[in-house]
Amino acid sequence: MASLDAGLTWTVEANDLIDVDSRMSIETTPDDPDVIYIFGPDSEIKSINGGIPGSIEVFGYLITYYGYWDTALGVSPFKCKFGVFGGVEIVRSTNGASSWSLIST
Repeated sequence: MASLDAGLTWTVEANDLIDVDSRMSIETTPDDPDVIYIFGPDSEIKSINGGIPGSIEVFGYLITYYGYWDTALGVSPFKCKFGVFGGVEIVRSTNGASSWSLIST
């Protein structure tokens, strides 16, 4: 998926990394609207260019899920490099998702 208008509209791109028919969380931040975090059943993804292909990083599975109704995603409105993902465990990144730390079990 890609957005060229800070998430107001979305288009499905070829070779998507997340199944768009699945439940997912999408988070942007006023700090940098081109940074998009997507948290879905297939993987966790970050884009630094509004979701345009070639600007996407895939994290793989960071946490354990219990279904998909108990997952959450949050990004700071003041610092796009600070994000939190949660399911059974909660992880956070303070460096733009380069690394993640477990903050609860």
